[in-house]
Amino acid sequence: MRFKNKFLLIGLVGLLPIHPSNASTTGRFPPTNTPLVFVVHEKFARTQDSDRITQANWRRHPKINAVRRLVESVNAGLRRASFKTSKREFEYCEPYEDTLRKIAVDSRGVVRRYEKQAGSEDSSLTWEHYYDDSGRLRFVFISGGAVNEAHLEHRIYFDESGQRIWEGHKYVKGPMYSFPEVWPDEQLEKVDPAKAFAAASQCPAAKPRPKR
Repeated sequence: MRFKNKFLLIGLVGLLPIHPSNASTTGRFPPTNTPLVFVVHEKFARTQDSDRITQANWRRHPKINAVRRLVESVNAGLRRASFKTSKREFEYCEPYEDTLRKIAVDSRGVVRRYEKQAGSEDSSLTWEHYYDDSGRLRFVFISGGAVNEAHLEHRIYFDESGQRIWEGHKYVKGPMYSFPEVWPDEQLEKVDPAKAFAAASQCPAAKPRPKR
């Protein structure tokens, strides 16, 4: 059966990825017995059986495990203060203009993590991007909610060529909302997160908060 835009929607229940050491606090990987909806591009469903990522093998598939190890490594580096980190904050002035940008750069000047936050009058989201030591985007965790009390968690896994290999979309609380099940590339920082961090904003910089 073909779906719109050639995407296959696969409903999964109770599949558990390998958790990073800080998964209980970051929530980047889903807990046990949580209903999930995964999105897999049709061309990946047509590859050799030994290389296919399916609902039966995705949690132990080598390509997914490689991404998890990368995320764990970057998070460990952040805890050790191994990266140079910077932050920019902006006042809210337009729907989904960034209100926060955070970047982590390694000793070779490669961006390893980029975070941004944005929202509107009825919803807000945080994008957490993870990059390998060559600067290639490998994982995005998108979380947020809406005024109807919907709470979204969305995960996108990429291979070394930049192709999406697995995508998960779930509401962990409340009803559904109009967040996309297949996240648009134009809302992801796939190529140059350093440029995105330094880019001018339509909104003014946030004023420093007075010290108490």
